[in-house]
Amino acid sequence: MSRHVPVSTLRKWKELVDRIISLTEKGKLVWSETADDDEYVAAYGKSTITLTEKDSRVHGPDQSMYVISIRDARGKEIDSFSDEDIDPDGQERYFNKLHNLKLEMARRISGAEELLDGLLEDMRNDDKDIPF
Repeated sequence: MSRHVPVSTLRKWKELVDRIISLTEKGKLVWSETADDDEYVAAYGKSTITLTEKDSRVHGPDQSMYVISIRDARGKEIDSFSDEDIDPDGQERYFNKLHNLKLEMARRISGAEELLDGLLEDMRNDDKDIPF
């Protein structure tokens, strides 16, 4: 049940998701939790990007979908789309990408990844004679 938009818009949405993931992995896009469950927000330039996990429009409440919303500097929503909008064939490529992004964001926000990295680095330094 994807929305009807020009092919050029679909390409832009896909590129936007891929760039969001890349910049997040590089630490150039920093996310924080909002007061709402399963919602994360990041500021970039004069825009705010929100990632929200919601019930699927296609599969119902037993499966999630991810919605990206873009707001301007005044907080007005300019655009919004879901993984179901950009993956209308149901292959879930962008669902999987956004799901993995959400998992990574949640771990970074909680500090779990930083703690794990530090723990592993300390253990590697203390255990240099074991070749892994």
